[in-house]
Amino acid sequence: MSEPETPAGPSEAPHWRRTICTCIQDPLEALPPELRPKNPAPSGLREAICPACRLHYLTNRATDICIRCEQKAPSAF
Repeated sequence: MSEPETPAGPSEAPHWRRTICTCIQDPLEALPPELRPKNPAPSGLREAICPACRLHYLTNRATDICIRCEQKAPSAF
């Protein structure tokens, strides 16, 4: 009896040996952490805590009251 034939073609590589698309890889991976660029802060946004519901959020509005609490009781604040 002869041995079963194996299909001709590239064999399936294990998942840890597959190449990763360069759009997903970190281009600054070789740099030490202190030389990597820092993420810029969101421009125009500030952190706020709603005094009514204590929601912590980012806003560009002048008031600290969140939109949900402002809609519930617009004249209360």
